[in-house]
Amino acid sequence: MDGRTIGTVDGMDSIGQWAQAATIDMTAGRHEFAISRGGAPRLPGRRLDEQLIGYATLREVGPEVLRTVPLAQWRSLCGQAAD
Repeated sequence: MDGRTIGTVDGMDSIGQWAQAATIDMTAGRHEFAISRGGAPRLPGRRLDEQLIGYATLREVGPEVLRTVPLAQWRSLCGQAAD
């Protein structure tokens, strides 16, 4: 991020899984973000999914909030992001 290494990920995840590289504090404004792949060279005969970098995301992390409701109001939690 902005020319600094902020994290690394080793190994390989299954499809649909994520590996977190870092959590950092950032200022508002534009930033430069780069991903590089090290490790074994891309060679014939190696599976393609062993050679690719999948999705990368940046997201804002806020404080976690635990919401409790009376048991009779459990339906009020349906359809809301909870994970």
